[in-house]
Parts: sequence; C-alpha cells; structure tokens
Amino acid sequence: IPAIANRPAYRVDEKLNEAVILAKSGEAEGVQGSRVGNVKFELFNSGKWNSKVRVMFENRIDKVRGLQVELKLEVLPRFVEVWGMMGAGYSVAWARGDHGKLVVLVYAEEGRYMEIGERVLFVISAPELDMKDLIDSEPRVIASVANLSEYVSFSVEGFSGELPLEYELYQNYPNPFNMGTEIRYDVPEYSEVKIIVWNVLGQRVRVLVDGRVDPGRKVVRWDGKDEEGRYVGSGVYFYTIYARSLDREDKEFLKTRKAIVLK
Repeated sequence: IPAIANRPAYRVDEKLNEAVILAKSGEAEGVQGSRVGNVKFELFNSGKWNSKVRVMFENRIDKVRGLQVELKLEVLPRFVEVWGMMGAGYSVAWARGDHGKLVVLVYAEEGRYMEIGERVLFVISAPELDMKDLIDSEPRVIASVANLSEYVSFSVEGFSGELPLEYELYQNYPNPFNMGTEIRYDVPEYSEVKIIVWNVLGQRVRVLVDGRVDPGRKVVRWDGKDEEGRYVGSGVYFYTIYARSLDREDKEFLKTRKAIVLK
C-alpha cells in the first residue's frame, strides 16, 4: 500500500502469502482466514446488466489502518464503477492503476484504525460480470497493519440469500418508547437512502441514515436524541425514508411513519 493517512506501509510480510485463499467453488466453507480477518467478494445478479460485487470485511484485530484491493482489468467489463459504502470516518479511493489492475483503497481517516467487526467496504458496479470473470480477475487483498502490510484471506461467492422485492418502511418498535427504538426498512436494490426524524412543526430532529445502502432488510436504532446529542422531549415525532435506486433513475420511494416518545 503506497500510503494510508500519510504513513506508508513499507513492506509486505511474504510469510503470510499462504493466507491468500480463493474459494473458486463459490462456497466459503473451509476458509480459515488470516489473523487480520477475511474479505468476501459477493456477486449479485451474475451476468446481468445490473451485476455488482459487494466487498465485505470481517476485521479481527484493532491495528488495521486500511485495505488495498486489486483485480485484473482485462477480464472485467469495460464500464466499471466503485461505490464507497463505509460512511463517515472512512474514505474510498479507486483507479485503473498500473499493470492493468483495478485498485481500490479503503482507509480510516485522520490516522485512526478500522473498527473490529463485519461491514460492507464498497461495491463494484460491473455490468454483465459473471462468476468466472470475477474469479479470473485474480483478486488480491493487502491490509495496512500497524504501518506494515499483510496479505488478507478472501473468498468469492455468489449471493444466495433472499432480497425484498420492494421498498418498505416499518413501524418502529417499541412504540411508544423512552430510551430507544428500532426502525426497520427494506431496500430491494442498491440505493441512495435517507431516514430523517422530524418534530410536529416539520423541523428536522435527527438524520439516522444518509448514504448508499446495499440490498436487504435493514434496521437502524434511534436513541431518542437530536443532532446535538440531547434527548428530545415527550411527544409525537415522524420519521421519513427517501430512497432512490442507483440502477433506475425513475425508481424512488417516500414514506413517513409516526413515533411517540414518553418520558
């Protein structure tokens, strides 16, 4: 990795090369992983015009500054785009680099480390990409760990779960609530999503979601606080979802529900 947060990782530990694992069968079973964690390349809509690769990282240690992901361009579709999915506190940069590779760099900003846990790093939008092409692109993942570099294990899989067919915003639970409540919503395809809480005067209280969201059944928690971190008073509030498909500009969704805060 050339540099992350202005602190270069100056060598790769070749002893960890055996940790690079490619599950060509499309199954992740048997992947032991590296000490850093595992990256999963998950292909949606294989071979179709809206095919995409969701890149997820299960981080196991607390010294990872960022990741560099490389794929051979010659087997990828001509039109490739990368969407960052990390949100505030992280940056995603990508380019068609030297030696015919697509290079994506994901890193924590301001010299911090990436949090432990599993999260979506970014999405590669590549029309008509299929599983063979993805495997033939020979992915490689390198992590910047405490200012050194290490190879990271990964798997290549086809998405096999169930996705919602339509957008939906559900009633929060519990409702009424005191210290916190959960808001569930469905996203059928990659979308720009905002979920905003309002008071009865139409004033914005809190933005709960604002960014690109991958398909699935989602949940966000509202702790009953406003943008300044202060608990709101008892009363009626409204929460609205605004969603716009990233594949079809004419597909949008808007819905509002009511929540009650009791102190």
